[in-house]
Amino acid sequence: MSVFQYSCIEGNKPDLRQAEAVLRKRPDVILFEAPNNTGDPGLAYNAYPPTHKPLAEVRKHQTMLQKAAREAPWVVSDIEVYENIKTLWREGHDVKLYHIDAPSELLRETILHGWNNIERPRRRGVHFPWWVYIYLRERIMANTVERIFKNKRDKDQVVLAFVQKFHWQHVQFLLTHPTKRAVFDYYFGAFDGLTEATISSKVTQVNNPILLKYWQKVSDFR
Repeated sequence: MSVFQYSCIEGNKPDLRQAEAVLRKRPDVILFEAPNNTGDPGLAYNAYPPTHKPLAEVRKHQTMLQKAAREAPWVVSDIEVYENIKTLWREGHDVKLYHIDAPSELLRETILHGWNNIERPRRRGVHFPWWVYIYLRERIMANTVERIFKNKRDKDQVVLAFVQKFHWQHVQFLLTHPTKRAVFDYYFGAFDGLTEATISSKVTQVNNPILLKYWQKVSDFR
């Protein structure tokens, strides 16, 4: 299995690197950094053979993306990704699609609390709630990717990970099955005074029921 990661610049114009990769790499699997709200990361299109996909549903999705692009021009990038996926399907080349990110209720937390607008949020040892949020998302992504890869044993398969590089690097780390201590050091070791023994209490003190819910559900420190 060959895995290729492509980011997308979420700016004021389309970034076509992912769309171009679809035609150039002719993938068997695409992993999207998009919420999985059902527990099953596979999209409904996966149940159909390539020449019988429900393209009307794809067009509805593209129309929704077009509306979103009025305020976020980079979303046009996703429209082109799907256009090229449809091209492969019409040619008889099947591409399975998966949403690997956390559920929407967790993803909304960064918007509700403005965490993406804080100064230098990615600096390790700074802004504990944001790092808890990032860790939980990436733990869910890693768990989901592992489930998908478990059923994709063909060494000739091509996988495209349409996940931002920042996240994908962390997901790759988690996919190595690191020890609990290694996970703690990777995400939280730079926070003064924090230990494996006290981190769950610290998460509780944040007083965020959504973070706590997913911490108790998926974290390595339950």
